[in-house]
Amino acid sequence: MTRRALLPLALGAVAVLVGGWLVWRAWVHDDPPSATSAPRSTPQALRTTPLVDRAGGFRIRVPQGLHGRLDGHTALVARKDRSLLLVVAPSGPGSVRAANRAVVASMRASYHRLKVLGRQPQPVDGRRGLSTFGTATNHAGVRIRWVQLTVAAKPRTFTIATYTRRDTDPHWVLPRVNAVVSSFRVLRR
Repeated sequence: MTRRALLPLALGAVAVLVGGWLVWRAWVHDDPPSATSAPRSTPQALRTTPLVDRAGGFRIRVPQGLHGRLDGHTALVARKDRSLLLVVAPSGPGSVRAANRAVVASMRASYHRLKVLGRQPQPVDGRRGLSTFGTATNHAGVRIRWVQLTVAAKPRTFTIATYTRRDTDPHWVLPRVNAVVSSFRVLRR
């Protein structure tokens, strides 16, 4: 394998490991509240605030009720009760399919009982994207749902990874994840 082919694999693995570590750390500390505490009502239009990483080459909008911050070139968006974590990061050069496979392969090494439930094309910011989704159990024994979205932005790709406790209300999660994904923009260099 060439050095050029190893770079997307290594960057994707780092993004998944950082996300997995943050999820593990969030769920191991304290007792997270039950998912039933999530509000059932979903506002029609979520208020958002921008989160921009000029050096990383992207921007997103963080919905009200979630907290976003940059850690290097990785955006971390989470709910205070730790029932939802989104990780947005550059994944390196290469094809969308190869970067997506590399991240899922890294997840297989990091999670127990990882199941891929499906893959589908998902354009983001007018660019090609590939979404892979499934379930897994982290090292703390917490069952999660995950979605890993890879977005083409030549010469590199970006990864938007979502991790949520399996018992978290999808009616609460989906509008917030969709708000982040639909706001994702690649910045011109």
